[in-house]
Amino acid sequence: MNSKLQKAVYVILISFGLAVFFNYLFFGKLIGISVAVFVVALLISVFLFGRWNQVSMKKQWWLMLMVAFFAFMPTIRANEFLIFLNVCATFGLLMLIAHDLVGTPVFLMKLKDYILLIILVPFRMFGRAISTVVTLGQIHSSVKNRDVWIRVLKGVVLAVPILIVFGVLFSQADLAFSQFLKGFVDVNITEFEVQYLALLAFAFVAAISFLSYIFFPQPIPLGTSLKQEDVSASNLQSGKGIEVLVFLGLIATLFLVFIGFQVTYL
Repeated sequence: MNSKLQKAVYVILISFGLAVFFNYLFFGKLIGISVAVFVVALLISVFLFGRWNQVSMKKQWWLMLMVAFFAFMPTIRANEFLIFLNVCATFGLLMLIAHDLVGTPVFLMKLKDYILLIILVPFRMFGRAISTVVTLGQIHSSVKNRDVWIRVLKGVVLAVPILIVFGVLFSQADLAFSQFLKGFVDVNITEFEVQYLALLAFAFVAAISFLSYIFFPQPIPLGTSLKQEDVSASNLQSGKGIEVLVFLGLIATLFLVFIGFQVTYL
């Protein structure tokens, strides 16, 4: 397996594990020591995976100390507003760590640079996360005579989790849409399960965005093979970007169907 592809698989698995751990700590529970526990688990994951990828965190020790301080503060003070400020400071410092790890020093930056960083970095992280997920579609994508169908199948597999999450959320928001979905799949999901899945999805997206930003400093080209020297030019052009088209097409179809139900109310 190509090293970049292997790294992408590990990032996705680690992100899912962190998301499950996040739900275990926070779902239906008060915020307290759980913030510090999760932040420590996240930093340990980055440190261990970084050693495997030769990403050193020695220069970021002072940022990690600040993160640990603010993450531990909710354990001491139970004031809701102070907890909110501490959590915001923790997330902001984690973004600074990620930004510093990709080679951009954050020490002594100008105020406007910090503001731009807070606004732009989350979008960049999310973009890297999409690139990491789509990378899975490059597994055996050069197999002769099966390339197109394999790409289509991978696009469907990648889209299924997103379709399930949005399908559940849409069915809870609209009774008519819920009845429509039950005509295809009749699954009874409680509000408790919907909230759990929504929080799990949020935690997974946040974790994979954070890790992808650190360990993939440049976005992975979509729809191209990770091992281009072993693939002919004709194979690269054949079915190029099919996974992305199928992935986005299925999600867009779900949104269009839901919007169609909303049009009736107008």
